[in-house]
Amino acid sequence: MLEPHGDQDFLARAEAVLPRPDATALAALASACAPGDVAWRERWSSAGQRATARLDEAMAVEPWGEVLAAHLVLTHPLAARARTHVASSMAVRHANLHARGSVGCNRGLNGIDGTIGTFVGATLAGGGSHGLLLCGDLAFLHDLPALAAVRGLTRSVLVVLNNDGGGIFDFLAVAKVPDYQPWVRTPHGMGFAHAAAQFGLGYRRVADRGSLSEALDRSLDDARPLVIECDVRGGDGVERHRRLLRRLGE
Repeated sequence: MLEPHGDQDFLARAEAVLPRPDATALAALASACAPGDVAWRERWSSAGQRATARLDEAMAVEPWGEVLAAHLVLTHPLAARARTHVASSMAVRHANLHARGSVGCNRGLNGIDGTIGTFVGATLAGGGSHGLLLCGDLAFLHDLPALAAVRGLTRSVLVVLNNDGGGIFDFLAVAKVPDYQPWVRTPHGMGFAHAAAQFGLGYRRVADRGSLSEALDRSLDDARPLVIECDVRGGDGVERHRRLLRRLGE
């Protein structure tokens, strides 16, 4: 018999305890887990297929910017073979739309902290090779010392979407207050060539569709860890992201 967990469930947890899972209890569980409304499921599946088709159509004509860069990274053959990790803020939101497989991510109140270190740990847990990181410039800057550990990886790529600050905050009402740029978005004006060189990593700066695709293609045959900096400064990544969401919902 299925019994509720405790007398009252104030958190509305959908769980039950099988104290003595005999054949009858297991049969009841199997019956409860039987497929639901097939027509309802098919409607969701069809809607998902239409959204994916619209996404591909939109990306075929999307101008250079962080939306296109994220799409190219997350749909490249490298993402299919690598253990893919994404940072918090805009990177994970891009992954929600563009990733075709599973990804790891840093979330939570301090999700920006330790992004590169988490990526290194996840890649090492998978054997130490074929890692792919997609992160923003602030997440990269927050964890620069962890680049020393990246040298222990092989066939791994770190893609940095450099929009010169915390682009995620452009979503919020605080973007309209005075001094938003220096105190909240915090533009830094930095590139990452010197950081990569300091830690003995490969480096490519890209600023268009073709150069990013070429850098990703070449990384498939290169054992040296590589930093790809996508220069997307000056673009309106938040508005492009919102426009894409509206397109997929049509």
